[in-house]
Amino acid sequence: MQTAKVKMKDAVSSAKEKAKEGTAKAQGKTGKATATTHGEKEMAKEETRANKSQAKAEMHQEKAEHRAEAAAGTDKYV
Repeated sequence: MQTAKVKMKDAVSSAKEKAKEGTAKAQGKTGKATATTHGEKEMAKEETRANKSQAKAEMHQEKAEHRAEAAAGTDKYV
């Protein structure tokens, strides 16, 4: 039962990460479209890359918390 809870929590974390990546990608496209200089386009590209990396890091952090909760036998959602 515990592993099913962890798997579901991981699936939710992955879905949130994908949503955040999609948002970052959309914002990056908007930033590139509105940029007038090469420097602004590069800045928008780097911002997109940073936001995607941050979303991925948050997902991994949440998954680590799920594993720690499972190992400790606690469930903060109940």
